[in-house]
Amino acid sequence: MLQTLRNIQSIRISSAVNWFMYYWQRLPGIGRLIKDEMYGELGLKRGIAGIVRVLRLIGGFVSSFLYVGLMLALPLMPGDWTEGERARLYWHIFLILSFFIPIFSSCKVLEPTREKYICVKLIRMAPAAYMKSTLALRYVLFPVYLLPPMLVFTTVLGIPLWQGVLAVLLATCFRVAAEGANLLIFDKYRLILVKNNMIMWIAILAGYALAYLPLLLNESPGWAERLLFGQPLLSMLVCGGLGVAGGLYLLRYPGYRRAVDAVTKIDEPLLNVGKMMAEAQVANVKTREQEFSEEELQSRRHEGKSGYDYLNAIFFQRHRRLLVQPIRLRLAIIAGCLAAGVAAWAAFPQEFVEYASRLTGALAVFTFIMYYASIGERVCKAMFYNCDNSLLRYSFYREKGVLLKNFRVRLLRIVLLNLIPALGICVSLVILISLSGAEWPLQEMIFYLLAIMGMSVFFSVHHLSMYYLFQPYTSEMKMKNPFFFIINSAVVGGCIVMLQIRSAPDFFALLVLGATLVYIGLALALVYRLSPGTFRVK
Repeated sequence: MLQTLRNIQSIRISSAVNWFMYYWQRLPGIGRLIKDEMYGELGLKRGIAGIVRVLRLIGGFVSSFLYVGLMLALPLMPGDWTEGERARLYWHIFLILSFFIPIFSSCKVLEPTREKYICVKLIRMAPAAYMKSTLALRYVLFPVYLLPPMLVFTTVLGIPLWQGVLAVLLATCFRVAAEGANLLIFDKYRLILVKNNMIMWIAILAGYALAYLPLLLNESPGWAERLLFGQPLLSMLVCGGLGVAGGLYLLRYPGYRRAVDAVTKIDEPLLNVGKMMAEAQVANVKTREQEFSEEELQSRRHEGKSGYDYLNAIFFQRHRRLLVQPIRLRLAIIAGCLAAGVAAWAAFPQEFVEYASRLTGALAVFTFIMYYASIGERVCKAMFYNCDNSLLRYSFYREKGVLLKNFRVRLLRIVLLNLIPALGICVSLVILISLSGAEWPLQEMIFYLLAIMGMSVFFSVHHLSMYYLFQPYTSEMKMKNPFFFIINSAVVGGCIVMLQIRSAPDFFALLVLGATLVYIGLALALVYRLSPGTFRVK
Protein backbone atom coordinates (compact mmCIF):
# COMPACT_ATOMS: atom_id res chain seq x y z
CA MET A 1 0.00 0.00 0.00
CA LEU A 2 2.84 2.42 0.83
CA GLN A 3 4.45 1.91 -2.57
CA THR A 4 1.12 2.45 -4.29
CA LEU A 5 0.64 5.63 -2.27
CA ARG A 6 4.10 6.87 -3.27
CA ASN A 7 3.31 6.23 -6.93
CA ILE A 8 0.00 8.09 -6.67
CA GLN A 9 1.69 11.03 -4.98
CA SER A 10 4.39 11.08 -7.69
CA ILE A 11 1.71 11.28 -10.38
CA ARG A 12 -0.09 14.07 -8.54
CA ILE A 13 3.07 16.08 -7.99
CA SER A 14 4.28 15.62 -11.58
CA SER A 15 0.95 16.85 -12.93
CA ALA A 16 0.96 19.78 -10.52
CA VAL A 17 4.55 20.75 -11.47
CA ASN A 18 3.69 20.83 -15.18
CA TRP A 19 0.55 22.82 -14.42
CA PHE A 20 2.56 25.23 -12.25
CA MET A 21 5.17 25.81 -14.97
CA TYR A 22 2.59 26.19 -17.73
CA TYR A 23 0.61 28.89 -15.96
CA TRP A 24 3.70 30.64 -14.63
CA GLN A 25 4.61 31.17 -18.29
CA ARG A 26 1.30 32.95 -18.78
CA LEU A 27 2.04 35.64 -16.15
CA PRO A 28 2.79 39.04 -17.72
CA GLY A 29 6.51 39.91 -17.58
CA ILE A 30 7.84 37.26 -15.21
CA GLY A 31 6.38 34.46 -17.36
CA ARG A 32 9.34 34.87 -19.71
CA LEU A 33 11.60 33.35 -17.05
CA ILE A 34 10.16 29.89 -17.79
CA LYS A 35 11.32 28.58 -21.18
CA ASP A 36 9.80 25.58 -22.97
CA GLU A 37 13.06 23.61 -22.72
CA MET A 38 12.89 23.85 -18.91
CA TYR A 39 10.19 21.15 -18.93
CA GLY A 40 13.00 18.65 -19.53
CA GLU A 41 15.29 19.86 -16.70
CA LEU A 42 14.83 17.29 -13.94
CA GLY A 43 16.76 19.26 -11.32
CA LEU A 44 14.55 22.32 -11.79
CA LYS A 45 11.41 20.21 -11.72
CA ARG A 46 12.50 18.50 -8.49
CA GLY A 47 12.92 21.93 -6.91
CA ILE A 48 9.49 23.00 -8.13
CA ALA A 49 8.09 19.70 -6.85
CA GLY A 50 9.22 20.66 -3.35
CA ILE A 51 7.44 24.01 -3.70
CA VAL A 52 4.33 22.26 -5.00
CA ARG A 53 4.29 19.86 -2.04
CA VAL A 54 4.41 22.78 0.37
CA LEU A 55 1.70 24.61 -1.57
CA ARG A 56 -0.52 21.53 -1.57
CA LEU A 57 -0.10 21.19 2.18
CA ILE A 58 -0.84 24.87 2.73
CA GLY A 59 -3.77 24.62 0.30
CA GLY A 60 -5.33 21.85 2.38
CA PHE A 61 -5.30 24.04 5.49
CA VAL A 62 -6.44 27.13 3.57
CA SER A 63 -9.42 25.31 2.04
CA SER A 64 -10.43 24.02 5.49
CA PHE A 65 -10.12 27.51 7.01
CA LEU A 66 -12.22 28.90 4.15
CA TYR A 67 -14.85 26.19 4.62
CA VAL A 68 -15.19 26.66 8.37
CA GLY A 69 -14.78 30.44 8.24
CA LEU A 70 -17.06 31.24 5.32
CA MET A 71 -19.67 28.49 5.59
CA LEU A 72 -19.97 28.07 9.36
CA ALA A 73 -18.62 31.08 11.26
CA LEU A 74 -19.11 34.11 9.00
CA PRO A 75 -22.92 33.80 8.64
CA LEU A 76 -23.16 33.99 12.45
CA MET A 77 -21.10 37.16 12.84
CA PRO A 78 -23.87 39.64 11.95
CA GLY A 79 -26.95 39.87 14.13
CA ASP A 80 -27.63 40.11 17.83
CA TRP A 81 -27.10 36.44 18.65
CA THR A 82 -26.17 35.46 22.17
CA GLU A 83 -23.16 33.20 22.70
CA GLY A 84 -25.42 30.20 23.30
CA GLU A 85 -27.50 30.89 20.19
CA ARG A 86 -24.37 31.21 18.05
CA ALA A 87 -23.10 27.87 19.35
CA ARG A 88 -26.38 26.12 18.61
CA LEU A 89 -26.52 27.59 15.08
CA TYR A 90 -22.87 26.75 14.45
CA TRP A 91 -23.38 23.06 15.25
CA HIS A 92 -26.69 23.03 13.37
CA ILE A 93 -24.96 24.20 10.16
CA PHE A 94 -21.92 21.97 10.78
CA LEU A 95 -24.00 18.82 11.26
CA ILE A 96 -25.91 19.29 8.01
CA LEU A 97 -22.98 20.43 5.85
CA SER A 98 -20.41 17.98 7.22
CA PHE A 99 -22.57 14.93 7.93
CA PHE A 100 -25.73 14.92 5.80
CA ILE A 101 -24.69 16.49 2.47
CA PRO A 102 -21.42 14.51 2.03
CA ILE A 103 -23.40 11.26 1.98
CA PHE A 104 -24.69 12.27 -1.46
CA SER A 105 -21.96 14.57 -2.77
CA SER A 106 -18.59 13.36 -1.46
CA CYS A 107 -17.81 9.71 -2.00
CA LYS A 108 -14.19 9.11 -2.98
CA VAL A 109 -14.61 5.41 -3.64
CA LEU A 110 -17.23 5.92 -6.39
CA GLU A 111 -16.15 9.33 -7.62
CA PRO A 112 -15.26 9.47 -11.35
CA THR A 113 -11.90 11.25 -11.62
CA ARG A 114 -9.18 11.56 -14.24
CA GLU A 115 -6.60 10.42 -11.69
CA LYS A 116 -8.52 7.19 -11.08
CA TYR A 117 -8.77 6.57 -14.81
CA ILE A 118 -5.04 7.23 -15.35
CA CYS A 119 -3.84 5.13 -12.40
CA VAL A 120 -6.11 2.12 -12.85
CA LYS A 121 -6.86 2.05 -16.57
CA LEU A 122 -3.68 3.46 -18.09
CA ILE A 123 -0.93 2.65 -15.56
CA ARG A 124 -2.64 -0.59 -14.51
CA MET A 125 -2.52 -0.16 -10.74
CA ALA A 126 -4.51 -2.76 -8.84
CA PRO A 127 -7.95 -1.18 -8.15
CA ALA A 128 -8.03 -2.44 -4.55
CA ALA A 129 -4.55 -1.09 -3.78
CA TYR A 130 -5.34 2.26 -5.42
CA MET A 131 -8.64 2.74 -3.59
CA LYS A 132 -7.36 1.61 -0.18
CA SER A 133 -4.33 3.91 -0.49
CA THR A 134 -6.32 6.98 -1.54
CA LEU A 135 -9.00 6.38 1.09
CA ALA A 136 -6.40 5.94 3.83
CA LEU A 137 -4.66 9.18 2.83
CA ARG A 138 -7.96 11.05 2.59
CA TYR A 139 -9.16 10.12 6.06
CA VAL A 140 -5.79 10.64 7.72
CA LEU A 141 -5.53 14.16 6.29
CA PHE A 142 -9.20 15.06 6.80
CA PRO A 143 -8.99 15.59 10.60
CA VAL A 144 -5.48 17.07 10.30
CA TYR A 145 -6.76 19.80 7.98
CA LEU A 146 -10.10 20.35 9.73
CA LEU A 147 -8.99 20.48 13.37
CA PRO A 148 -7.00 23.80 13.34
CA PRO A 149 -9.81 25.95 11.85
CA MET A 150 -12.34 24.28 14.13
CA LEU A 151 -10.26 25.18 17.17
CA VAL A 152 -9.75 28.76 15.95
CA PHE A 153 -13.37 29.52 15.13
CA THR A 154 -14.89 27.73 18.11
CA THR A 155 -12.62 29.90 20.28
CA VAL A 156 -13.75 33.03 18.43
CA LEU A 157 -17.40 32.10 18.94
CA GLY A 158 -16.92 31.17 22.60
CA ILE A 159 -17.55 27.45 22.09
CA PRO A 160 -15.65 24.96 24.29
CA LEU A 161 -12.56 23.53 22.58
CA TRP A 162 -13.43 19.96 23.47
CA GLN A 163 -16.57 20.26 21.35
CA GLY A 164 -14.48 21.30 18.34
CA VAL A 165 -12.13 18.33 18.79
CA LEU A 166 -14.98 15.87 19.29
CA ALA A 167 -16.88 17.25 16.28
CA VAL A 168 -13.88 16.66 14.00
CA LEU A 169 -13.50 13.06 15.21
CA LEU A 170 -17.22 12.38 14.83
CA ALA A 171 -17.29 13.87 11.32
CA THR A 172 -14.26 11.77 10.29
CA CYS A 173 -15.82 8.54 11.55
CA PHE A 174 -19.16 9.35 9.96
CA ARG A 175 -17.59 10.07 6.57
CA VAL A 176 -15.74 6.76 6.61
CA ALA A 177 -19.09 5.11 7.39
CA ALA A 178 -20.70 7.06 4.51
CA GLU A 179 -18.01 5.77 2.11
CA GLY A 180 -18.81 2.21 3.17
CA ALA A 181 -22.56 2.82 2.88
CA ASN A 182 -22.20 4.20 -0.66
CA LEU A 183 -20.16 1.16 -1.65
CA LEU A 184 -22.72 -1.16 -0.04
CA ILE A 185 -25.58 0.52 -1.95
CA PHE A 186 -23.60 0.13 -5.17
CA ASP A 187 -22.87 -3.52 -4.44
CA LYS A 188 -26.51 -4.34 -3.67
CA TYR A 189 -28.43 -2.10 -6.09
CA ARG A 190 -25.80 -0.90 -8.64
CA LEU A 191 -26.74 2.68 -7.68
CA ILE A 192 -24.04 5.36 -7.57
CA LEU A 193 -25.44 8.25 -5.52
CA VAL A 194 -22.75 10.77 -6.48
CA LYS A 195 -23.57 10.23 -10.19
CA ASN A 196 -27.34 10.49 -9.78
CA ASN A 197 -27.74 14.20 -10.42
CA MET A 198 -31.36 14.39 -9.33
CA ILE A 199 -30.77 12.72 -5.95
CA MET A 200 -27.50 14.61 -5.38
CA TRP A 201 -28.84 18.10 -6.16
CA ILE A 202 -32.08 17.58 -4.25
CA ALA A 203 -30.02 16.54 -1.22
CA ILE A 204 -27.59 19.46 -1.60
CA LEU A 205 -30.27 22.11 -2.08
CA ALA A 206 -32.43 20.71 0.70
CA GLY A 207 -29.39 20.49 2.97
CA TYR A 208 -28.29 24.09 2.42
CA ALA A 209 -31.85 25.34 2.82
CA LEU A 210 -32.23 23.44 6.09
CA ALA A 211 -28.82 24.63 7.29
CA TYR A 212 -29.32 28.35 6.74
CA LEU A 213 -33.08 28.76 7.09
CA PRO A 214 -32.88 29.37 10.88
CA LEU A 215 -30.70 32.42 10.18
CA LEU A 216 -33.48 33.96 8.09
CA LEU A 217 -36.13 33.00 10.66
CA ASN A 218 -34.01 34.39 13.49
CA GLU A 219 -34.14 31.07 15.33
CA SER A 220 -31.45 28.88 16.91
CA PRO A 221 -32.49 25.19 16.96
CA GLY A 222 -30.57 23.14 19.48
CA TRP A 223 -31.18 19.62 18.21
CA ALA A 224 -27.80 19.36 16.46
CA GLU A 225 -25.89 20.45 19.56
CA ARG A 226 -27.81 17.96 21.70
CA LEU A 227 -27.25 15.19 19.16
CA LEU A 228 -23.50 15.79 19.02
CA PHE A 229 -22.71 16.71 22.63
CA GLY A 230 -25.78 15.89 24.75
CA GLN A 231 -24.26 12.49 25.50
CA PRO A 232 -20.62 12.75 24.33
CA LEU A 233 -19.76 9.14 25.19
CA LEU A 234 -22.80 7.83 23.33
CA SER A 235 -21.97 10.00 20.29
CA MET A 236 -18.42 8.64 20.27
CA LEU A 237 -19.63 5.07 20.54
CA VAL A 238 -22.23 5.42 17.77
CA CYS A 239 -20.06 7.36 15.27
CA GLY A 240 -16.95 5.40 16.21
CA GLY A 241 -18.80 2.12 15.74
CA LEU A 242 -20.16 3.23 12.38
CA GLY A 243 -16.69 4.39 11.33
CA VAL A 244 -15.06 1.11 12.32
CA ALA A 245 -17.77 -0.87 10.52
CA GLY A 246 -17.41 1.27 7.41
CA GLY A 247 -13.61 1.02 7.53
CA LEU A 248 -13.66 -2.76 7.84
CA TYR A 249 -16.11 -3.02 4.96
CA LEU A 250 -13.85 -0.84 2.79
CA LEU A 251 -10.78 -2.84 3.83
CA ARG A 252 -12.33 -6.23 3.08
CA TYR A 253 -14.43 -5.31 0.05
CA PRO A 254 -13.59 -7.78 -2.76
CA GLY A 255 -15.15 -5.97 -5.74
CA TYR A 256 -13.07 -2.83 -6.23
CA ARG A 257 -12.44 -3.79 -9.85
CA ARG A 258 -16.17 -3.68 -10.54
CA ALA A 259 -16.61 -0.40 -8.62
CA VAL A 260 -13.74 1.32 -10.42
CA ASP A 261 -14.86 0.05 -13.83
CA ALA A 262 -18.31 1.53 -13.21
CA VAL A 263 -16.91 5.07 -12.91
CA THR A 264 -13.93 4.98 -15.29
CA LYS A 265 -15.57 4.19 -18.61
CA ILE A 266 -13.90 5.85 -21.57
CA ASP A 267 -17.08 7.80 -22.38
CA GLU A 268 -17.71 8.89 -18.80
CA PRO A 269 -18.32 12.66 -19.09
CA LEU A 270 -17.27 13.38 -15.52
CA LEU A 271 -13.76 12.10 -16.29
CA ASN A 272 -13.30 15.19 -18.43
CA VAL A 273 -15.16 17.91 -16.61
CA GLY A 274 -13.57 20.51 -18.88
CA LYS A 275 -15.06 18.87 -21.96
CA MET A 276 -18.44 18.44 -20.31
CA MET A 277 -18.49 22.08 -19.18
CA ALA A 278 -17.27 23.25 -22.59
CA GLU A 279 -20.16 21.46 -24.32
CA ALA A 280 -22.57 23.07 -21.88
CA GLN A 281 -20.96 26.48 -22.49
CA VAL A 282 -21.31 26.08 -26.26
CA ALA A 283 -24.95 25.07 -25.95
CA ASN A 284 -25.51 28.09 -23.72
CA VAL A 285 -24.18 30.67 -26.19
CA LYS A 286 -24.50 29.01 -29.59
CA THR A 287 -26.93 30.54 -32.06
CA ARG A 288 -28.40 28.91 -35.13
CA GLU A 289 -28.86 30.65 -38.45
CA GLN A 290 -32.54 29.77 -38.60
CA GLU A 291 -33.11 31.76 -35.42
CA PHE A 292 -32.48 35.01 -37.29
CA SER A 293 -35.44 36.74 -38.90
CA GLU A 294 -35.24 38.39 -42.32
CA GLU A 295 -35.38 41.81 -40.66
CA GLU A 296 -32.43 40.97 -38.38
CA LEU A 297 -30.32 39.95 -41.37
CA GLN A 298 -30.87 43.29 -43.13
CA SER A 299 -27.60 45.21 -42.70
CA ARG A 300 -29.17 48.53 -43.77
CA ARG A 301 -30.76 48.86 -40.35
CA HIS A 302 -27.45 50.19 -38.99
CA GLU A 303 -26.22 51.93 -42.13
CA GLY A 304 -25.65 55.13 -40.12
CA LYS A 305 -22.89 53.39 -38.15
CA SER A 306 -19.44 52.42 -39.29
CA GLY A 307 -16.41 50.43 -38.18
CA TYR A 308 -16.58 48.66 -34.86
CA ASP A 309 -19.72 50.52 -33.83
CA TYR A 310 -21.37 48.83 -36.81
CA LEU A 311 -19.87 45.42 -35.97
CA ASN A 312 -21.09 45.51 -32.37
CA ALA A 313 -24.51 46.87 -33.36
CA ILE A 314 -24.94 43.89 -35.71
CA PHE A 315 -23.76 41.44 -33.02
CA PHE A 316 -26.10 42.70 -30.30
CA GLN A 317 -29.03 42.88 -32.72
CA ARG A 318 -28.60 39.35 -34.06
CA HIS A 319 -27.99 37.84 -30.64
CA ARG A 320 -30.73 39.76 -28.90
CA ARG A 321 -32.65 36.59 -28.01
CA LEU A 322 -29.56 35.08 -26.41
CA LEU A 323 -29.06 38.17 -24.25
CA VAL A 324 -32.68 39.03 -23.53
CA GLN A 325 -33.52 35.53 -22.26
CA PRO A 326 -31.44 35.80 -19.04
CA ILE A 327 -32.76 39.34 -18.50
CA ARG A 328 -36.32 38.02 -18.71
CA LEU A 329 -35.47 35.21 -16.30
CA ARG A 330 -34.08 37.68 -13.76
CA LEU A 331 -37.07 39.96 -14.14
CA ALA A 332 -39.38 36.96 -13.66
CA ILE A 333 -37.56 36.03 -10.43
CA ILE A 334 -37.76 39.64 -9.21
CA ALA A 335 -41.47 39.80 -10.09
CA GLY A 336 -42.03 36.48 -8.29
CA CYS A 337 -40.31 37.77 -5.15
CA LEU A 338 -42.35 40.97 -5.30
CA ALA A 339 -45.58 39.01 -5.75
CA ALA A 340 -44.66 36.73 -2.82
CA GLY A 341 -43.93 39.80 -0.71
CA VAL A 342 -47.27 41.43 -1.57
CA ALA A 343 -49.07 38.14 -0.84
CA ALA A 344 -47.30 37.93 2.54
CA TRP A 345 -48.33 41.53 3.25
CA ALA A 346 -51.96 40.61 2.57
CA ALA A 347 -51.95 37.29 4.45
CA PHE A 348 -49.51 37.93 7.32
CA PRO A 349 -49.27 41.70 7.75
CA GLN A 350 -47.59 41.66 11.16
CA GLU A 351 -44.82 39.22 10.13
CA PHE A 352 -44.40 41.02 6.80
CA VAL A 353 -43.80 44.36 8.52
CA GLU A 354 -41.18 42.78 10.80
CA TYR A 355 -39.16 41.23 7.98
CA ALA A 356 -39.69 43.78 5.19
CA SER A 357 -38.63 46.67 7.41
CA ARG A 358 -35.20 45.01 7.73
CA LEU A 359 -34.59 45.64 4.02
CA THR A 360 -33.59 49.24 4.78
CA GLY A 361 -30.50 47.91 6.58
CA ALA A 362 -29.69 45.10 4.14
CA LEU A 363 -27.85 47.10 1.48
CA ALA A 364 -24.62 45.09 1.88
CA VAL A 365 -26.49 41.90 0.97
CA PHE A 366 -27.08 43.28 -2.52
CA THR A 367 -23.37 42.98 -3.34
CA PHE A 368 -24.00 39.24 -3.66
CA ILE A 369 -27.35 39.67 -5.40
CA MET A 370 -25.99 42.10 -7.99
CA TYR A 371 -22.99 39.86 -8.71
CA TYR A 372 -25.25 36.98 -9.66
CA ALA A 373 -27.82 39.26 -11.34
CA SER A 374 -25.20 40.47 -13.83
CA ILE A 375 -25.28 38.84 -17.27
CA GLY A 376 -21.79 40.13 -18.11
CA GLU A 377 -20.16 36.70 -18.08
CA ARG A 378 -22.80 35.24 -20.39
CA VAL A 379 -22.41 38.16 -22.81
CA CYS A 380 -18.63 37.65 -22.88
CA LYS A 381 -19.04 33.96 -23.68
CA ALA A 382 -21.47 34.81 -26.48
CA MET A 383 -19.13 37.46 -27.88
CA PHE A 384 -16.21 35.06 -27.92
CA TYR A 385 -17.99 32.07 -29.44
CA ASN A 386 -20.02 33.96 -32.04
CA CYS A 387 -17.63 36.80 -32.91
CA ASP A 388 -14.16 37.08 -31.36
CA ASN A 389 -13.22 33.45 -31.85
CA SER A 390 -12.98 34.12 -35.58
CA LEU A 391 -11.81 37.74 -35.66
CA LEU A 392 -9.00 37.30 -33.12
CA ARG A 393 -7.13 35.27 -35.74
CA TYR A 394 -6.44 38.54 -37.59
CA SER A 395 -3.70 40.83 -36.27
CA PHE A 396 -5.62 44.06 -36.95
CA TYR A 397 -8.32 42.96 -34.48
CA ARG A 398 -5.72 42.69 -31.68
CA GLU A 399 -4.32 46.21 -32.04
CA LYS A 400 -4.48 48.44 -28.96
CA GLY A 401 -6.78 51.05 -30.47
CA VAL A 402 -9.20 48.44 -31.79
CA LEU A 403 -9.33 46.57 -28.50
CA LEU A 404 -10.01 49.74 -26.52
CA LYS A 405 -12.69 50.90 -28.98
CA ASN A 406 -14.47 47.54 -28.81
CA PHE A 407 -14.15 47.49 -25.04
CA ARG A 408 -15.84 50.88 -24.65
CA VAL A 409 -18.68 50.05 -27.05
CA ARG A 410 -19.34 46.68 -25.44
CA LEU A 411 -19.09 48.05 -21.92
CA LEU A 412 -21.88 50.53 -22.63
CA ARG A 413 -24.08 47.75 -24.02
CA ILE A 414 -23.49 45.43 -21.05
CA VAL A 415 -24.09 48.22 -18.55
CA LEU A 416 -27.44 49.06 -20.17
CA LEU A 417 -28.48 45.39 -20.14
CA ASN A 418 -27.52 44.92 -16.49
CA LEU A 419 -29.32 48.08 -15.42
CA ILE A 420 -32.65 46.50 -16.44
CA PRO A 421 -32.78 43.91 -13.60
CA ALA A 422 -31.13 46.47 -11.28
CA LEU A 423 -34.02 48.84 -11.97
CA GLY A 424 -36.48 46.01 -11.34
CA ILE A 425 -34.85 45.33 -7.96
CA CYS A 426 -35.03 49.03 -7.05
CA VAL A 427 -38.74 49.28 -7.91
CA SER A 428 -39.51 46.10 -5.94
CA LEU A 429 -37.62 47.38 -2.90
CA VAL A 430 -39.48 50.68 -2.93
CA ILE A 431 -42.82 48.88 -3.09
CA LEU A 432 -42.05 46.35 -0.35
CA ILE A 433 -40.52 48.86 2.06
CA SER A 434 -43.43 51.27 1.45
CA LEU A 435 -45.90 48.47 2.27
CA SER A 436 -44.02 47.72 5.49
CA GLY A 437 -44.41 51.29 6.67
CA ALA A 438 -40.76 51.45 7.71
CA GLU A 439 -39.16 54.84 8.05
CA TRP A 440 -37.05 55.46 4.96
CA PRO A 441 -35.93 59.08 4.48
CA LEU A 442 -35.84 60.29 0.88
CA GLN A 443 -32.08 61.00 0.90
CA GLU A 444 -31.32 57.57 2.33
CA MET A 445 -33.56 55.91 -0.27
CA ILE A 446 -31.85 57.74 -3.14
CA PHE A 447 -28.37 56.71 -1.99
CA TYR A 448 -29.61 53.15 -1.39
CA LEU A 449 -30.93 52.84 -4.94
CA LEU A 450 -27.85 54.56 -6.39
CA ALA A 451 -25.67 51.99 -4.63
CA ILE A 452 -27.60 49.12 -6.26
CA MET A 453 -27.28 50.72 -9.70
CA GLY A 454 -23.59 51.38 -9.02
CA MET A 455 -23.00 47.73 -8.12
CA SER A 456 -24.66 46.72 -11.40
CA VAL A 457 -22.22 48.95 -13.31
CA PHE A 458 -19.26 47.68 -11.24
CA PHE A 459 -19.90 44.02 -12.07
CA SER A 460 -20.47 44.90 -15.74
CA VAL A 461 -16.99 46.44 -15.82
CA HIS A 462 -15.55 43.50 -13.90
CA HIS A 463 -16.79 40.75 -16.20
CA LEU A 464 -15.81 42.51 -19.40
CA SER A 465 -12.36 43.56 -18.17
CA MET A 466 -11.62 40.01 -16.94
CA TYR A 467 -12.60 38.72 -20.39
CA TYR A 468 -10.24 41.12 -22.17
CA LEU A 469 -7.35 40.73 -19.73
CA PHE A 470 -7.41 36.93 -19.42
CA GLN A 471 -9.60 35.59 -22.27
CA PRO A 472 -10.07 32.27 -20.47
CA TYR A 473 -11.82 30.32 -23.24
CA THR A 474 -10.37 28.01 -25.85
CA SER A 475 -11.98 27.59 -29.27
CA GLU A 476 -13.97 24.68 -27.74
CA MET A 477 -15.10 26.95 -24.86
CA LYS A 478 -12.97 25.21 -22.25
CA MET A 479 -11.80 27.32 -19.32
CA LYS A 480 -7.98 27.44 -19.42
CA ASN A 481 -6.89 30.34 -17.19
CA PRO A 482 -6.66 29.79 -13.41
CA PHE A 483 -6.00 33.48 -12.76
CA PHE A 484 -9.46 34.26 -14.15
CA PHE A 485 -10.95 31.89 -11.58
CA ILE A 486 -8.74 33.21 -8.75
CA ILE A 487 -9.67 36.86 -9.34
CA ASN A 488 -13.36 36.04 -9.66
CA SER A 489 -13.12 34.11 -6.39
CA ALA A 490 -11.43 37.14 -4.81
CA VAL A 491 -14.33 39.33 -5.95
CA VAL A 492 -16.80 36.90 -4.36
CA GLY A 493 -14.67 37.03 -1.20
CA GLY A 494 -14.88 40.82 -1.36
CA CYS A 495 -18.67 40.53 -1.51
CA ILE A 496 -18.55 38.43 1.65
CA VAL A 497 -16.38 41.05 3.37
CA MET A 498 -18.87 43.74 2.32
CA LEU A 499 -21.55 41.87 4.28
CA GLN A 500 -19.73 42.96 7.43
CA ILE A 501 -19.98 46.68 6.60
CA ARG A 502 -22.52 48.44 8.78
CA SER A 503 -22.70 51.98 7.48
CA ALA A 504 -25.21 54.57 6.33
CA PRO A 505 -26.49 54.08 2.76
CA ASP A 506 -25.00 57.40 1.64
CA PHE A 507 -21.47 56.33 2.69
CA PHE A 508 -21.95 52.87 1.17
CA ALA A 509 -23.25 54.37 -2.08
CA LEU A 510 -20.30 56.76 -2.31
CA LEU A 511 -17.95 53.83 -1.63
CA VAL A 512 -19.53 51.75 -4.43
CA LEU A 513 -19.64 54.63 -6.93
CA GLY A 514 -16.04 55.60 -6.14
CA ALA A 515 -14.87 52.00 -6.54
CA THR A 516 -16.76 51.76 -9.84
CA LEU A 517 -15.14 54.90 -11.27
CA VAL A 518 -11.68 53.74 -10.18
CA TYR A 519 -12.32 50.28 -11.63
CA ILE A 520 -13.44 51.73 -14.97
CA GLY A 521 -10.29 53.85 -15.24
CA LEU A 522 -8.06 50.97 -14.18
CA ALA A 523 -9.79 48.55 -16.57
CA LEU A 524 -9.38 50.91 -19.53
CA ALA A 525 -5.68 51.39 -18.76
CA LEU A 526 -5.00 47.66 -18.29
CA VAL A 527 -6.99 46.65 -21.37
CA TYR A 528 -5.04 49.16 -23.47
CA ARG A 529 -1.69 48.05 -22.06
CA LEU A 530 -2.05 44.27 -21.58
CA SER A 531 -4.88 42.92 -23.73
CA PRO A 532 -2.89 42.88 -27.02
CA GLY A 533 -0.88 40.06 -25.45
CA THR A 534 -3.65 38.36 -23.47
CA PHE A 535 -6.76 38.76 -25.65
CA ARG A 536 -6.20 35.95 -28.13
CA VAL A 537 -7.42 32.53 -29.25
CA LYS A 538 -6.07 29.66 -27.14
